[in-house]
Amino acid sequence: MVRRVYINAVGIRSGGGLILLKDLLFKVAQKTEFYLFIDASLRKSITKKNHIEYVENSYKQRVYIDLKLKKIMSANDILICLNNIPPIVRPKGKVIVFLQNCHILFPFKKKSISIKERLRLFILNRLLAYGVKNSDEFLIQTPKMQRDLISSFPKVKKVTLLPWVPYSNTIAHSTVEKDNVTSLIYPASSHIHKNHTRVIQAWQLLKLKSLFPELLLTINKSELPQKAQEIINENQDLNIKFLSNLPYNKIQHYYSTCHALIFPSLEESFGLPLWEAENYKLPTLASNLPFVTEVMDQVYLFDPNQPRSIAESVEHFIKTKKRKVPRRKIQTLSLYEYLSKMKLTP
Repeated sequence: MVRRVYINAVGIRSGGGLILLKDLLFKVAQKTEFYLFIDASLRKSITKKNHIEYVENSYKQRVYIDLKLKKIMSANDILICLNNIPPIVRPKGKVIVFLQNCHILFPFKKKSISIKERLRLFILNRLLAYGVKNSDEFLIQTPKMQRDLISSFPKVKKVTLLPWVPYSNTIAHSTVEKDNVTSLIYPASSHIHKNHTRVIQAWQLLKLKSLFPELLLTINKSELPQKAQEIINENQDLNIKFLSNLPYNKIQHYYSTCHALIFPSLEESFGLPLWEAENYKLPTLASNLPFVTEVMDQVYLFDPNQPRSIAESVEHFIKTKKRKVPRRKIQTLSLYEYLSKMKLTP
């Protein structure tokens, strides 16, 4: 009997999750033994294939998928839950959960988010807790996530470290000649934990020292917190530019033209830009937190909670002639490569 791999990706719509989903689709596009459930919002961006079913992201539809899988899966099949949540009913076959959202583990940790978002995270946390018994293995991307998962749910059967970097970012890229003005890029969404306000406060401090490095942000100005917008409005010469939600492939161009990546995030499950910068041999200034220090070496570190620390790190980088290039501490492996290595692919 032919083994089939079922992938539940409903709920993945943007960000790193979507990048990894498209990377997986690139690998399995011609393999009919893979059957995917994909969020209905991606109809236009992901071409319909015979082995793709679009499903609305609702709790009712999640139950529909789980019941369908219980009915159609055989003991030889594999289910991969890319959307963090195990099935609520146990299907036949092996169940692997790829956990890529660290916020689900601690739904009430982030006091800055809305009550509605906390409630959503709490519901997902409870679904995760309930589904642990229906899972054979969890895949996570960093040692910190591994520790957090085990401490939150001690009954998980198996936790495997899988630093998954998209295929396009495992290939070395050439760089182009860079401008004289020091330019740093911060590719990130506008979520509050991305810490944009403190970065902009740091640029305000740099201005006081007559330093005007270019800061490229991949969001619109209107998406910034109110305080950050006020700082920019009062300081028009901070040399901050907004790239307005660039497509993922366009961001790659700026890795070649910028002098450094700056990554002041407060919390990450993985931090894909860190790995992209390492691939481009792009110097990196980042938060002195485990999601950085446990996976990367040769990084300019700062305290992300202190604008002065961020500013001092940028100033040091500007004045340093021989600059450090990041180096990964752990090896990457894609989900498809992992399945192949474990002989779990059809």
